[in-house]
Amino acid sequence: MISSITSRQNDRVKAIRGLRLKKNREAEDAYTFEGKKLFLEACRWQVPLTDVFVTERCLEDPAVAGAVRELEGAGECQCALVSEAVCEALSQQKTPEGILCRAKKSKKGKPNGRSYVILEDIRDPGNLGTILRTADAMGFDAVVASPQCADIYGEKVIRGSMGSFFHLPVWQCEDLGAEIAALRQAGILICGTSLAGTEMTGLPLDGGGVALILGNESHGISDGLARECDVLWRLPIWGNAESLNVSIAAGIMLYEIGRELHKTSE
Repeated sequence: MISSITSRQNDRVKAIRGLRLKKNREAEDAYTFEGKKLFLEACRWQVPLTDVFVTERCLEDPAVAGAVRELEGAGECQCALVSEAVCEALSQQKTPEGILCRAKKSKKGKPNGRSYVILEDIRDPGNLGTILRTADAMGFDAVVASPQCADIYGEKVIRGSMGSFFHLPVWQCEDLGAEIAALRQAGILICGTSLAGTEMTGLPLDGGGVALILGNESHGISDGLARECDVLWRLPIWGNAESLNVSIAAGIMLYEIGRELHKTSE
């Protein structure tokens, strides 16, 4: 039978709130997310959920109620019925949907494939999440993030990915330069983004693999990584804006690369 929590001072509630801090996520090897769509997507992709907190209002959704019953039946996840007040205390949203989950971090090995997105110091979690969603939609095999990127297990990153985080391999590495060197050794074309690059036309993929490096929102990719690239690309700007938001630029470039990759695989 599902337990009930009505106090904001409940120990489980306090523990979940603690996972808002990166240091606690790292110490517990766990993270949280909220919302119906993310919950159902996590269940679909068998994300290892350990706790689910849900309101009566949210359980009125048959899909949510069915998924909660399955989790309860499996016995590996503790589900709790919470009051609206407790839900508000757990949530980081202005208008909570009524469900929040705790999950174990996946033991992700190094990604393997022929199409990669490499992120150097993307600090804004919304940008990072949007790039994950776009990379997933364009059929990329994996995303590699530098240590200075926003935490890939942050709630805003996961929410921004709209569930792509659960099925797209995402790996936050310790040494981005070493990862790029390994990809080059595996025959992957290393492409950077730079205002000093050439216009992005005639992608030289030749049926091989490709990795696109996207840099920090303010400074772009570092000079060191730029020197490691086989090609530097830029997007032309015909209007008066100085630059594009990194997630918008990523969308345009990933679409072009994805279209080319799918041509070569047909």
